[in-house]
Amino acid sequence: DGRYNGVAVKLREENLMFSAVVEKDDEHEVPEGEVPNGTKVDVHSLQSEGARWMNGQKGTVVCWDKETERYELRLELGNQIKKVKPVNIKVELPEDWEEHFDEHLGRHYYMNTKLQKVTWKHPTVTVHRNKFGKLKEKNDEELEEVEIDKERKHYEVDDEEEGEGGFNLQELVKKVEEQEERREAAEEAGQDEDSDDGMHRVKKKPKKKREKVSCEVLHQKILTMIETTMREPALRATVKKDYTHLQGHFVAVSDLDPCLKRLQTVLDAGEEPPTVLLRETIELSLGCLEKAAVLIAKLARSRLQLIEMNKVVDRIHHTTSARQLHDDARWVATFLKTM
Repeated sequence: DGRYNGVAVKLREENLMFSAVVEKDDEHEVPEGEVPNGTKVDVHSLQSEGARWMNGQKGTVVCWDKETERYELRLELGNQIKKVKPVNIKVELPEDWEEHFDEHLGRHYYMNTKLQKVTWKHPTVTVHRNKFGKLKEKNDEELEEVEIDKERKHYEVDDEEEGEGGFNLQELVKKVEEQEERREAAEEAGQDEDSDDGMHRVKKKPKKKREKVSCEVLHQKILTMIETTMREPALRATVKKDYTHLQGHFVAVSDLDPCLKRLQTVLDAGEEPPTVLLRETIELSLGCLEKAAVLIAKLARSRLQLIEMNKVVDRIHHTTSARQLHDDARWVATFLKTM
Protein backbone atom coordinates (compact mmCIF):
# COMPACT_ATOMS: atom_id res chain seq x y z
CA ASP A 1 0.00 0.00 0.00
CA GLY A 2 3.01 2.30 -0.26
CA ARG A 3 3.45 2.80 3.48
CA TYR A 4 6.76 0.97 3.65
CA ASN A 5 10.01 1.52 1.83
CA GLY A 6 11.48 -1.93 2.30
CA VAL A 7 10.57 -5.40 3.52
CA ALA A 8 8.49 -5.95 6.68
CA VAL A 9 9.43 -8.94 8.85
CA LYS A 10 8.30 -10.26 12.24
CA LEU A 11 11.01 -11.12 14.79
CA ARG A 12 11.09 -12.17 18.41
CA GLU A 13 12.38 -9.70 20.99
CA GLU A 14 15.40 -11.87 21.82
CA ASN A 15 16.49 -11.67 18.18
CA LEU A 16 16.77 -7.86 18.26
CA MET A 17 19.42 -5.53 19.65
CA PHE A 18 19.85 -1.77 19.68
CA SER A 19 22.15 -0.29 17.06
CA ALA A 20 24.90 2.12 18.11
CA VAL A 21 24.41 4.07 14.89
CA VAL A 22 21.28 5.99 13.94
CA GLU A 23 20.74 6.68 10.28
CA LYS A 24 19.91 10.27 9.43
CA ASP A 25 18.90 12.04 6.30
CA ASP A 26 21.87 14.31 5.49
CA GLU A 27 20.05 16.09 2.69
CA HIS A 28 18.85 18.99 4.85
CA GLU A 29 21.58 19.12 7.49
CA VAL A 30 23.99 21.97 8.19
CA PRO A 31 27.46 21.02 9.52
CA GLU A 32 27.90 21.88 13.18
CA GLY A 33 31.00 22.13 15.35
CA GLU A 34 31.38 21.94 19.12
CA VAL A 35 29.67 25.33 19.39
CA PRO A 36 26.06 24.65 18.27
CA ASN A 37 24.57 26.50 15.34
CA GLY A 38 22.53 29.50 16.46
CA THR A 39 24.80 30.22 19.46
CA LYS A 40 25.60 33.89 20.07
CA VAL A 41 29.32 34.60 20.34
CA ASP A 42 31.82 37.47 20.66
CA VAL A 43 34.78 37.80 18.28
CA HIS A 44 38.17 38.56 19.85
CA SER A 45 41.97 38.48 19.46
CA LEU A 46 42.13 38.69 15.66
CA GLN A 47 45.62 39.98 14.83
CA SER A 48 45.50 40.43 11.05
CA GLU A 49 45.05 44.08 10.05
CA GLY A 50 42.34 43.08 7.59
CA ALA A 51 40.35 41.24 10.26
CA ARG A 52 40.94 43.30 13.42
CA TRP A 53 37.83 45.35 12.75
CA MET A 54 35.78 42.32 13.82
CA ASN A 55 37.24 42.29 17.35
CA GLY A 56 34.47 43.05 19.82
CA GLN A 57 31.73 42.29 17.30
CA LYS A 58 28.82 40.03 18.20
CA GLY A 59 27.51 37.33 15.91
CA THR A 60 25.61 34.07 15.60
CA VAL A 61 27.12 30.74 14.55
CA VAL A 62 25.66 29.70 11.19
CA CYS A 63 27.62 26.49 10.62
CA TRP A 64 31.01 24.78 10.89
CA ASP A 65 33.23 24.71 7.80
CA LYS A 66 35.06 21.39 8.05
CA GLU A 67 37.51 22.09 5.23
CA THR A 68 38.82 25.40 6.59
CA GLU A 69 38.21 24.46 10.26
CA ARG A 70 36.40 27.72 10.87
CA TYR A 71 32.98 28.80 12.04
CA GLU A 72 30.79 30.77 9.71
CA LEU A 73 29.34 33.64 11.72
CA ARG A 74 26.55 36.04 10.87
CA LEU A 75 27.64 39.34 12.41
CA GLU A 76 25.02 41.58 14.00
CA LEU A 77 26.71 44.57 12.38
CA GLY A 78 25.83 44.61 8.70
CA ASN A 79 24.46 41.05 8.76
CA GLN A 80 27.71 39.87 7.16
CA ILE A 81 28.84 36.24 6.98
CA LYS A 82 32.47 35.75 8.09
CA LYS A 83 34.70 32.73 8.77
CA VAL A 84 36.50 32.79 12.12
CA LYS A 85 38.76 30.27 13.88
CA PRO A 86 37.42 28.61 17.07
CA VAL A 87 40.11 30.28 19.20
CA ASN A 88 38.83 33.71 18.12
CA ILE A 89 35.24 33.31 19.34
CA LYS A 90 33.87 33.34 22.87
CA VAL A 91 30.37 32.12 23.71
CA GLU A 92 28.22 34.76 25.41
CA LEU A 93 27.60 34.12 29.09
CA PRO A 94 24.03 33.58 30.33
CA GLU A 95 22.43 36.07 32.70
CA ASP A 96 23.90 36.21 36.23
CA TRP A 97 27.22 34.61 35.13
CA GLU A 98 30.63 36.30 35.23
CA GLU A 99 34.00 35.25 33.81
CA HIS A 100 37.14 35.54 35.96
CA PHE A 101 40.79 34.60 35.54
CA ASP A 102 42.87 32.65 38.06
CA GLU A 103 46.38 34.10 37.74
CA HIS A 104 47.99 31.26 39.70
CA LEU A 105 46.54 28.46 37.57
CA GLY A 106 46.36 30.51 34.38
CA ARG A 107 42.78 29.44 33.72
CA HIS A 108 39.41 31.13 33.33
CA TYR A 109 36.57 30.20 35.67
CA TYR A 110 32.90 31.18 35.82
CA MET A 111 30.78 32.32 38.76
CA ASN A 112 27.02 32.64 39.14
CA THR A 113 26.46 35.86 41.08
CA LYS A 114 23.06 34.75 42.42
CA LEU A 115 23.85 31.15 43.37
CA GLN A 116 27.53 31.86 44.16
CA LYS A 117 28.36 28.78 42.11
CA VAL A 118 31.88 28.51 40.66
CA THR A 119 32.87 26.20 37.80
CA TRP A 120 35.78 25.75 35.41
CA LYS A 121 33.44 24.89 32.54
CA HIS A 122 31.54 27.46 30.51
CA PRO A 123 27.89 27.36 31.69
CA THR A 124 26.57 27.24 28.11
CA VAL A 125 28.99 25.32 25.91
CA THR A 126 32.63 24.27 25.94
CA VAL A 127 34.86 23.84 22.89
CA HIS A 128 36.71 20.54 23.19
CA ARG A 129 39.55 19.37 20.94
CA ASN A 130 40.81 15.85 20.55
CA LYS A 131 44.49 14.87 20.77
CA PHE A 132 45.02 15.74 17.11
CA GLY A 133 43.85 19.32 17.70
CA LYS A 134 40.81 18.85 15.44
CA LEU A 135 37.26 19.85 16.23
CA LYS A 136 34.73 17.06 15.89
CA GLU A 137 31.88 17.69 13.47
CA LYS A 138 28.25 17.00 14.27
CA ASN A 139 25.05 17.64 12.36
CA ASP A 140 21.66 19.02 13.44
CA GLU A 141 18.67 20.36 11.55
CA GLU A 142 19.28 23.32 9.27
CA LEU A 143 18.68 26.80 10.65
CA GLU A 144 15.33 27.96 9.34
CA GLU A 145 16.14 31.65 9.54
CA VAL A 146 19.33 31.42 7.46
CA GLU A 147 19.18 30.73 3.75
CA ILE A 148 22.40 30.34 1.79
CA ASP A 149 22.14 31.77 -1.71
CA LYS A 150 24.00 29.37 -4.00
CA GLU A 151 23.45 31.67 -6.99
CA ARG A 152 25.19 34.69 -5.49
CA LYS A 153 27.94 36.46 -7.40
CA HIS A 154 31.29 34.78 -6.77
CA TYR A 155 34.61 36.57 -6.42
CA GLU A 156 38.04 34.99 -6.53
CA VAL A 157 38.78 36.36 -3.06
CA ASP A 158 35.84 34.36 -1.64
CA ASP A 159 38.00 31.24 -1.86
CA GLU A 160 40.54 32.68 0.58
CA GLU A 161 40.46 32.18 4.33
CA GLU A 162 39.35 35.02 6.57
CA GLY A 163 42.13 37.14 8.03
CA GLU A 164 44.95 35.46 6.07
CA GLY A 165 47.18 36.77 3.31
CA GLY A 166 48.06 35.35 -0.08
CA PHE A 167 44.98 36.61 -1.91
CA ASN A 168 44.53 39.08 -4.75
CA LEU A 169 44.20 42.52 -3.18
CA GLN A 170 42.68 44.01 -6.32
CA GLU A 171 39.96 41.35 -6.30
CA LEU A 172 39.13 42.22 -2.70
CA VAL A 173 39.04 45.95 -3.47
CA LYS A 174 36.76 45.27 -6.44
CA LYS A 175 34.34 43.30 -4.29
CA VAL A 176 34.20 45.94 -1.54
CA GLU A 177 33.80 48.81 -4.00
CA GLU A 178 30.89 47.11 -5.77
CA GLN A 179 29.17 46.46 -2.45
CA GLU A 180 29.61 50.08 -1.39
CA GLU A 181 28.27 51.36 -4.73
CA ARG A 182 25.11 49.26 -4.32
CA ARG A 183 24.60 50.44 -0.76
CA GLU A 184 25.09 54.10 -1.65
CA ALA A 185 22.74 53.84 -4.63
CA ALA A 186 20.09 52.26 -2.41
CA GLU A 187 20.53 54.96 0.23
CA GLU A 188 20.13 57.71 -2.36
CA ALA A 189 16.85 56.08 -3.43
CA GLY A 190 15.70 55.88 0.19
CA GLN A 191 15.88 52.09 0.20
CA ASP A 192 17.99 49.43 1.82
CA GLU A 193 19.88 46.81 -0.17
CA ASP A 194 21.57 43.81 1.41
CA SER A 195 25.19 43.17 0.49
CA ASP A 196 26.06 40.27 -1.80
CA ASP A 197 27.34 38.15 1.07
CA GLY A 198 25.45 34.93 0.48
CA MET A 199 22.22 35.98 2.19
CA HIS A 200 18.96 36.38 0.26
CA ARG A 201 17.85 39.95 -0.35
CA VAL A 202 14.93 41.03 1.79
CA LYS A 203 12.57 43.87 0.91
CA LYS A 204 12.66 46.46 3.64
CA LYS A 205 10.88 49.70 4.33
CA PRO A 206 12.59 52.90 3.20
CA LYS A 207 14.74 54.38 5.92
CA LYS A 208 16.46 57.64 6.58
CA LYS A 209 19.84 58.29 5.03
CA ARG A 210 22.66 57.20 7.31
CA GLU A 211 24.83 59.84 8.90
CA LYS A 212 28.35 59.90 7.46
CA VAL A 213 30.89 59.63 10.26
CA SER A 214 34.59 60.48 10.26
CA CYS A 215 37.23 60.07 12.96
CA GLU A 216 37.51 63.85 13.33
CA VAL A 217 33.75 64.41 13.66
CA LEU A 218 33.38 61.58 16.16
CA HIS A 219 36.34 62.80 18.23
CA GLN A 220 34.94 66.33 18.34
CA LYS A 221 31.51 65.03 19.40
CA ILE A 222 33.09 63.15 22.31
CA LEU A 223 35.16 66.18 23.37
CA THR A 224 32.02 68.35 23.35
CA MET A 225 30.23 65.88 25.62
CA ILE A 226 33.22 65.81 27.99
CA GLU A 227 33.30 69.62 28.10
CA THR A 228 29.62 69.59 29.06
CA THR A 229 30.40 67.47 32.13
CA MET A 230 33.22 69.87 33.07
CA ARG A 231 31.02 72.99 33.22
CA GLU A 232 30.02 72.19 36.79
CA PRO A 233 33.01 70.39 38.36
CA ALA A 234 31.16 70.02 41.66
CA LEU A 235 28.69 67.66 40.00
CA ARG A 236 31.36 65.38 38.50
CA ALA A 237 31.79 61.99 40.11
CA THR A 238 35.37 61.47 38.86
CA VAL A 239 38.51 63.44 38.12
CA LYS A 240 39.22 64.03 34.42
CA LYS A 241 42.23 61.89 33.46
CA ASP A 242 44.65 62.14 30.56
CA TYR A 243 44.93 58.76 28.79
CA THR A 244 47.23 60.01 26.00
CA HIS A 245 50.26 57.90 26.90
CA LEU A 246 48.42 54.86 28.29
CA GLN A 247 47.53 51.62 26.51
CA GLY A 248 43.85 51.10 25.71
CA HIS A 249 43.78 47.71 27.46
CA PHE A 250 45.23 49.21 30.65
CA VAL A 251 42.70 52.06 30.65
CA ALA A 252 39.76 49.66 30.30
CA VAL A 253 40.96 47.24 32.99
CA SER A 254 42.08 49.83 35.56
CA ASP A 255 39.25 52.37 35.32
CA LEU A 256 36.17 51.21 33.41
CA ASP A 257 36.00 47.53 34.44
CA PRO A 258 35.74 48.20 38.23
CA CYS A 259 32.95 50.73 37.60
CA LEU A 260 31.12 48.25 35.35
CA LYS A 261 31.39 45.57 38.01
CA ARG A 262 29.77 47.81 40.65
CA LEU A 263 27.00 48.81 38.25
CA GLN A 264 26.40 45.17 37.29
CA THR A 265 26.08 44.20 40.96
CA VAL A 266 23.41 46.86 41.55
CA LEU A 267 21.47 45.90 38.41
CA ASP A 268 21.58 42.19 39.26
CA ALA A 269 20.14 42.98 42.69
CA GLY A 270 17.18 44.67 40.99
CA GLU A 271 17.98 48.00 42.60
CA GLU A 272 18.05 51.49 41.09
CA PRO A 273 21.69 52.59 40.60
CA PRO A 274 22.64 55.73 42.56
CA THR A 275 23.08 58.91 40.52
CA VAL A 276 26.76 59.19 41.43
CA LEU A 277 27.43 55.70 40.01
CA LEU A 278 25.64 56.53 36.76
CA ARG A 279 27.63 59.76 36.44
CA GLU A 280 30.86 57.86 37.09
CA THR A 281 29.98 55.35 34.37
CA ILE A 282 29.19 58.09 31.85
CA GLU A 283 32.32 60.11 32.64
CA LEU A 284 34.65 57.11 32.47
CA SER A 285 32.98 55.88 29.28
CA LEU A 286 33.48 59.27 27.62
CA GLY A 287 37.12 59.36 28.70
CA CYS A 288 37.66 55.88 27.27
CA LEU A 289 35.77 56.82 24.10
CA GLU A 290 38.14 59.75 23.61
CA LYS A 291 41.04 57.29 23.79
CA ALA A 292 39.21 54.89 21.44
CA ALA A 293 38.60 57.67 18.90
CA VAL A 294 42.33 58.38 18.78
CA LEU A 295 43.17 54.69 18.33
CA ILE A 296 40.53 54.03 15.68
CA ALA A 297 41.97 56.83 13.53
CA LYS A 298 45.14 54.74 13.18
CA LEU A 299 43.31 51.76 11.66
CA ALA A 300 43.47 51.32 7.90
CA ARG A 301 39.84 50.15 7.64
CA SER A 302 37.60 51.40 10.42
CA ARG A 303 34.31 52.41 8.76
CA LEU A 304 32.15 49.78 10.48
CA GLN A 305 33.74 50.40 13.87
CA LEU A 306 33.23 54.14 13.43
CA ILE A 307 29.53 53.62 12.73
CA GLU A 308 29.08 51.42 15.79
CA MET A 309 31.09 53.76 18.03
CA ASN A 310 29.02 56.72 16.85
CA LYS A 311 25.84 54.84 17.84
CA VAL A 312 27.31 54.15 21.29
CA VAL A 313 28.22 57.82 21.77
CA ASP A 314 24.70 58.93 20.80
CA ARG A 315 23.09 56.39 23.13
CA ILE A 316 25.27 57.43 26.08
CA HIS A 317 24.27 61.04 25.44
CA HIS A 318 20.51 60.35 25.38
CA THR A 319 19.96 57.09 27.29
CA THR A 320 17.76 56.95 30.37
CA SER A 321 18.25 53.21 30.89
CA ALA A 322 20.91 52.05 33.34
CA ARG A 323 21.03 48.64 31.64
CA GLN A 324 21.64 50.21 28.22
CA LEU A 325 24.34 52.44 29.71
CA HIS A 326 26.02 49.37 31.19
CA ASP A 327 25.93 47.52 27.86
CA ASP A 328 27.37 50.49 25.96
CA ALA A 329 30.13 51.02 28.52
CA ARG A 330 30.99 47.32 28.30
CA TRP A 331 31.26 47.66 24.50
CA VAL A 332 33.74 50.53 25.00
CA ALA A 333 35.82 48.46 27.43
CA THR A 334 35.84 45.46 25.07
CA PHE A 335 36.91 47.64 22.14
CA LEU A 336 39.84 49.14 24.07
CA LYS A 337 41.01 45.69 25.17
CA THR A 338 41.40 44.63 21.54
CA MET A 339 43.46 47.66 20.51
